[in-house]
Amino acid sequence: MQSSSLLKQITIDWFILNQKKIINKHYFFIIVAPATKSYFRSVKNESPKFIQGEMAPKIGKTAKLITMVIKGKFAANNILLTKEQFVLLMNIEEGPQPQSSLVMITERNKGSLTRLVQSLEKKKYVKRKVCEKDSRVNRVEITNKGLELLNQTKPLVSEVFAHIKAGLNEEEKEIAFKVLDQIAANAAEELKNLENSKY
Repeated sequence: MQSSSLLKQITIDWFILNQKKIINKHYFFIIVAPATKSYFRSVKNESPKFIQGEMAPKIGKTAKLITMVIKGKFAANNILLTKEQFVLLMNIEEGPQPQSSLVMITERNKGSLTRLVQSLEKKKYVKRKVCEKDSRVNRVEITNKGLELLNQTKPLVSEVFAHIKAGLNEEEKEIAFKVLDQIAANAAEELKNLENSKY
């Protein structure tokens, strides 16, 4: 599928989502629609010469657009959850995790991660327990209410994932995974080098 066709289809999807849930009309036109239009304008405009031909900016734009689609899906289904909260719940679904180990997963520093966990704790989606072996460690655990919400949201996210893979055959998917894995490995190595250079 051509990128222009995909963008056109996503535009149609946004308005379908808006019509499905009238209660989210305010959210859609104030938050989602302006951001989507802004993205489309940036796609139409020629990229600065400095980043032309580079993969990183395109990956970043694609990731941002996917995040916008997920937000729209959640809003259209009356799910008051951010993408970051969803990611955290996904990573503790199988069992409690030390709060410190979730920093990298959610791409947040210690302070902002604490606020993220607290926001879920207030809604009773997670609870924190002090580790029996080490009182300095807090373990974050998903609650039954959190599991129920996760079971509601996972099918919606799966729909988004299926949509963005439309038009790709198995060979193209495999190539895409290999390319993205290599880029991720390169970025991780560079990050490690930067961390080591601090000492």
